[in-house]
Amino acid sequence: MRPKRLELEGFASFRERAEVDFGEASLFVLTGPTGAGKSSLVDAITFALYGCVARYQDKRLVAPVVTQGQLEARVRLDFSIGQEDFTAVRVVRKNKDGGATTSEARLEQGSRVLAGSESELSQRVEELIGLSFEHFTKCVVLPQGEFAQFLRDKPKDRQALLVRLLDIGVYGRMAHLAHARHKRAAEKADLNSDRLKQDFARATPAARREARQRAADLEKLSREVERAQPELVALAEKVRVTTQRVKEIESHLSRLRQLKPPAGLDQVAERLTQLEALEDEQRQQLEEVLAQAAQLEARFEELPDQVELAQLQKAWNDHANLSERLVGEEGEAKVAEQALAAQQKVLKLAQERLQVAERELERLKDAHAAAHLAGRLEVGAACPVCAQPVKRLPEIEKPRNLEEAEQEKKEARLSLQSAQANQEKAKGRLGVVKTQRDRTQEQFSKLEEQLSGQPSLKEVHRKLEEWAAGEADLKKSREREKRIREAENRLRAQKTDLKSELAKARKSFHTARDALIALEPPAVEEAGPAEAWARLLEWSERQIPLLEQSAREARQGAKNVHQRRDELEEKLREACRQAGLQPGDRLLMTVCTEALTNARGSLQRIEQDLKRARQLRAEIKSLRDEATVAREMARLLGSRGFERWYLNRALRQLIAGASQILLELSSSQYSLTLDEKGSDFLVVDHTNADERRLARTLSGGETFLASLSLALALSEHVAGLSARGAARLEAIFLDEGFGMLDPDTLEIVATAIEALGSQGRMVGLITHVSELARRIPVRYEVRKDAQTSSVRKVLQ
Repeated sequence: MRPKRLELEGFASFRERAEVDFGEASLFVLTGPTGAGKSSLVDAITFALYGCVARYQDKRLVAPVVTQGQLEARVRLDFSIGQEDFTAVRVVRKNKDGGATTSEARLEQGSRVLAGSESELSQRVEELIGLSFEHFTKCVVLPQGEFAQFLRDKPKDRQALLVRLLDIGVYGRMAHLAHARHKRAAEKADLNSDRLKQDFARATPAARREARQRAADLEKLSREVERAQPELVALAEKVRVTTQRVKEIESHLSRLRQLKPPAGLDQVAERLTQLEALEDEQRQQLEEVLAQAAQLEARFEELPDQVELAQLQKAWNDHANLSERLVGEEGEAKVAEQALAAQQKVLKLAQERLQVAERELERLKDAHAAAHLAGRLEVGAACPVCAQPVKRLPEIEKPRNLEEAEQEKKEARLSLQSAQANQEKAKGRLGVVKTQRDRTQEQFSKLEEQLSGQPSLKEVHRKLEEWAAGEADLKKSREREKRIREAENRLRAQKTDLKSELAKARKSFHTARDALIALEPPAVEEAGPAEAWARLLEWSERQIPLLEQSAREARQGAKNVHQRRDELEEKLREACRQAGLQPGDRLLMTVCTEALTNARGSLQRIEQDLKRARQLRAEIKSLRDEATVAREMARLLGSRGFERWYLNRALRQLIAGASQILLELSSSQYSLTLDEKGSDFLVVDHTNADERRLARTLSGGETFLASLSLALALSEHVAGLSARGAARLEAIFLDEGFGMLDPDTLEIVATAIEALGSQGRMVGLITHVSELARRIPVRYEVRKDAQTSSVRKVLQ
C-alpha cells in the first residue's frame, strides 16, 4: 500500500480542509512544532483504511477524531497497490448523546464501488493490503523507539515487550480457549450421561416388546368395536326416531292445553267504532278554524307593511328627539359665546395690568439709578451724565424696593398666561358646541325631508294597533287549530293502539294455529279474531284424547328399542374394561381409537428413545475424546516451556532479519547476534576484526540504526504472518526517536534513512527536528494557529 493523496476536514486538529499530495515521493518528512498535527496525518491514513486510530484503546471509539466544536469529520485517501489505484472515504458525524457514527464509508476503484458501508470497507481493505489493523499499525508506523529500549532491557523485560510486539499472547488465549473447550465438552458429556440415565432409562428392548403386544391387543379390540358399529348406529337411530316421535306428540298436547285467546276482543272493536266517529267531528272543527285563519290573513294584505310602519314610527320619534336636542344645543352655544366674551374681558384686564407693572418697574429702575448717581455727586466735581460742574447737591427721595415691582410684574404675567389659556379653552368649547349643533341641525333637516308627505305619527300608531289586533286574533285561531290537531293526533294514536291489539290477536291466533299445522287444524280465514279463536278451541278439545293415546304407544316402542341398544353397548364396554380401558360415557369407537393411537405413539417413542440413546452414547464418546484433546492442548500451550521455546525461536529469527538490514544500513559495518546464553544482544563490528560487544554500549546513532533494523525486521515478520499471504507494503512511517540525537548521530541517522528511501519503498519521517528535516528532499510543513492545522509542501 502506497499513499498518493490525503484530504481531511474536521479531523483532529484539522478543523478546515487540508490536502497532502504525496505524489511519487520516495522519501519525505512531516515536520513542524510539537502538537501541530503531524501524527494526526498518519492517524487519518489509518482511519481512512480501517476506521479506527491506534492511539485509542477502544477500536470502536470514533468520536474523538471529530474536531472539537465540529459536527462532522471527513477523510479521503487515494492510494495504490501495485499498479492499481484506489480511493477510501469515511465521514464521521456526531450524535445527540455525545457519541459519533460513521455516516458514510466507501471504497472506489475508478468508477467502480468496491465497498459501500463501514464494515465492507474495512474488510475489503484488509483483503487488498493483506494485513489486519493490528498488523498494519506495527508494519507501517514502526515502533523503533520501543526497540531502542528493547536493546537495553533485561531479558525478562525484553521477553514481555516481545510478547506484546509479536502478539505471542495469542497462544495463551489459545490455551484459555482450549481449556474452555475442554470444560464445555466435559460438562456436555456429563449432562448427556445424566440425560441418558434419567430420560432414556425405560427405553429397553423389553419395553418395546410390551408396547408392541399392547398395540396388537388394542387393534383387535378396535376391529371388534368397529364391526358392531353399524348395528349400534341403526339402533341409536331407531331410538332417536321413536324418542323424537314421543316428544312431538307431547309438544302438540302441551300446545293444545295452553290455547287461550286474548282477553277483551269484543270491547276493542266497539271502542274502535267510537273513535272513528269522534275523528269525523274533529275534522269538521278543523276545517272551520282554517277558514277563519284565512280570513284574518286576508285582512293583513289591506294594511301597509308592518316593517315600514315600524320604521316610520321610529323616524317620527327620532324627529322629536332631534328637535328637543337642537333647542338644548342652541342654549349651550349661547352660554359658550358668553363665556368666551367674559374671558376676553379678563384677558384685556390682564394685559393692562402687565403694561402698568412693566412701566412702574422701569420707572423704579430709573429712580434707583438717579439716586445711586446722586449719592456719588460732589459740589464742584463733573457730573457723570452732563459733564458739567455740580453747583449744589440735589435732594432726592429714596424710591421703594425694586423686588416688589418685579414680583408684581411676574404675577401680572402669570395672570395674562392664565387668561390666554382660559380664552383658548372657551374658544375650543364654543367650536365643539357649534359643530355638534350644526350636525344635529343637518340630521334634523334630512329627517324632515324624509317625513315630508308621510302619514302622521298618530296615523302610524292607528295602523300598528290594527296589525296588533289582527295578529292577536290570528294567534288565538292558531292555538285553537293546534288544540284540535293535538286531539286528532291522540285519537289517531288510540285508533292505532286498538288496531294493533286486533292485529296482535290475529297474529297470536295464526301463531297458535301454525304451531299445530301438523295436526291439520280447521281453516278460518274469513272469520274475525274472536270467531277464529272460538273454532280453534272447539277443535282442540276433540284432538287431546286422541293424542294422549298415541303418546302412550310411542313411549312403549322407544323403551323396547333403547333396551336392545343398551345390551349390545354394555357387552362392548365390558370388553374394553377387560382390555384395561375406562370408557365411561364416551363413544366406544373414540375410546378404542385414542387408546390404539396412544399405544402406537408409545411404541414409536420407545423406538425413537432407543435410537436417541444410541446417538447419545456415540455423542458422549465423541465429547469425551474432544475434552481429552482440548485438555492436553491447554496443558501444552499453557506451559512456560512452550512460550520460552517460541520466544527464543522468534527472537533468533528477528535478530537474523535485523542483522541483515543493519549490514545494509551501516554499509556492512555492523550486524547483530545473541550471546551464548541467548539472553543479551551483541553487536559485531566487521571493520574491527569482527569484534563483539554488548548492544547497550552502542552510541546514539548506532542504537538508532540497530533499533530501526529491529523495527523493520518486525515489520517484515508480521507481514509474513498475514493470514492472507504476503502483505503488499510499499510505505513505512517513522514517528519517534529523533529529538534526542546529537548532530553527529543525526548525520548517521540521516544517511541511513536516505539509504532506506532508495530501496523502492516510500519512507515518511515525522519529526520536529529541523536539521533532519532539511536533509529530506520533500518536506511537508505542518502548522497550527488558533483555529486549525494546515500543511504546506516544500521541495528542496
